[in-house]
Order: sequence, then structure tokens, then C-alpha cells
Amino acid sequence: MKKILNLLLCVVSIMVVSSCDNPLSNSAKSTGGTSELLIITESPQQWEGAVGDTLRSVFGAYLEAMPQPEPRYDILNASVKKFENNPLYATHSLILVLKTDSTVSEPMVDITRNKWATPQIIITMKANSDSSLITSVGKYAEAILELFQKNQFERTLNLLNMSPNREVSQTIQKEFNINMIIPGSFHVAIHKNNFLWLRQSAHRKKQDTELGIIVYSQNYSDTAQFNMKSVLARRDSIGFEYIKGPTDGSFMQTSVDVIPPVRNVVESKETGYTVITKGLWMIKKDFMGGPFVNYTLYDKANNRMITAEGYVYNPNGEKRNYMIQMEAILQSIRWNNLNEENVNN
Repeated sequence: MKKILNLLLCVVSIMVVSSCDNPLSNSAKSTGGTSELLIITESPQQWEGAVGDTLRSVFGAYLEAMPQPEPRYDILNASVKKFENNPLYATHSLILVLKTDSTVSEPMVDITRNKWATPQIIITMKANSDSSLITSVGKYAEAILELFQKNQFERTLNLLNMSPNREVSQTIQKEFNINMIIPGSFHVAIHKNNFLWLRQSAHRKKQDTELGIIVYSQNYSDTAQFNMKSVLARRDSIGFEYIKGPTDGSFMQTSVDVIPPVRNVVESKETGYTVITKGLWMIKKDFMGGPFVNYTLYDKANNRMITAEGYVYNPNGEKRNYMIQMEAILQSIRWNNLNEENVNN
């Protein structure tokens, strides 16, 4: 959120125009696959040249903390002419438009939400040359990625919340002081001692796929509990005690040797201070593994830490879109009744 605000403040300073949600938005549901980004360039030549190279390097870059290379987005490209002549493009969920205009003295960015479908975000970047466009893309890449990600989470949650598991959500609310959207496809595997493990399994011919959600709490003592070493030690102790593998003596633990975990700290009006940790998990004494995303929050009202984690097991397939589902669920976390003491800490 802070990065987005910084972007908009910077946008004003260089004459960038940002539009609000469109009240006349089409009621159509947005289209496009998960992690699919539609980029509109003025011509195929612009896409095949330096502008396209820059866009591909930003939006097609590999994701962090994943067991195999997977791009941030599957990119579709169309020229302005093709876009304007095909109404099917207009309802795409994520759209980035690049324009050159010799009359523009400074780069301009226009952010429009829900213009032709919902949820939708359209970001238009305009500059007087390709080189200026390239500079602008680099300058605002991080904030644009954050805006696109937020839209993806919203769209994913809209789908997952169509059939929620209200009973489990109520259990989480009562025990952990948080509201959290849990899809109906998840079932309770273990629930005891301020620990909850939810699983969703799909049995396929070649390989089973599993998504998991883990929620647990711990008494708070000092800020050191939020550093990466403590977060990982805590999840490893939970894995040893509760998350057992298929063979005797096997259990879940963090894998740090090949691909190190990454950590990010965010603050929002909904949850206050949150540490986000992403990395790989493995089953000790077995051959299972995959990516995880871990949210650790400070429950000031009860002087404790709440951890919610999502993980994916899909060994012979892509994990990216499943991880978007997991993080979208974690993004739905809100303190019960938006407890002011927790938010303003």
C-alpha cells in the first residue's frame, strides 16, 4: 500500500494523471487467465524492439522463491489497432497500454479501474519517445506490479468466496481473532492446541496435487520473533509436531539450501504490521516439497502472534497460479471487527 501511495504522489509531481474507479463500469466479469497480462503496443515493431524487451524483462521475470522458473505473467500482446477492433480484449482483467506522443513533454500514467469489466485495472503509459517509455516502465515497475497483484487477489477471492467453508471460517474467527475466507473445498486435517491444518487434495492419474492452509498462534515476547530466523524456526517446530509425511519419521520443514527464503514487511489499515515470508518446504526423510507463503501478524489485543500459511504440492506441474490462490486467501485476513488496537499498533 505504501508503495502505491508513493507512486501516486510521484505521479502528481511529474504530471501523471490517475483516474478513479469508473462509476459507469460495465457489469461484465473480467476475462483472461490467472497471471495473464494483456500489453497493448502501438505496433508489432514496438513490441519486437527495445520497448518489448523491457516489458518482457519486467513482467515476464521469474518469480522469487519457487522450485522451478515460472514467469510473473503470461504475456499477451496486441497492437492498438487490433485491440480497438476486437471487443473481446476490452474485458481482460489486466491491461497495460504503451503510447508515444511527440506533444507530451513529460511521461504520463493513467490508472483506470473497472472500465469495461470487474475487477479490472488498465494502466496507460504515455511518453514522447520509446526511450522515455522504457525509462518510465523501469521507474514505476514495482508499483505497477503491486497494483496488478492486488487486482489478481481480488479476482481470485471473488471466485473462491462463491462457495466458502463458513464453519471453518467461524472457528478461525473465534480461536485466532481474525476473519479469513476459506474455500469450501478445504477440510480440517488437524485442529488442536491453537493449531489448525486445512487441506485440499486432488487425485490425478500422474500425480496428486495438494493445497494446504496452516494457522497457529504463539505468545508474543519481543520483536525478534518477527525476524526470518525466528519465523522459520517456528514453522519448522510446527512441521515437526503436526505436519507428518507419508513415511515413518517424516515431517515438514523449510528448505533453505538451494533457494533461500525471502522476507517482506508490510503495514496496512486492515491488519497493521505483517511479515510475509516466501520459500520452499520439504518433507524430511521423504521426497515431497514445494513453495509456501507465510503471513505473521501481531495480535496486540491478546499479546500474541498469529501465523497463517499456505503451501502447494504439485511436483510435476506449475505452482504459480496455485500460489496466487494461497496468497489471495491470506490477503483476505482481517482482524475480527477490525479491532482498532490491533490495526493502530
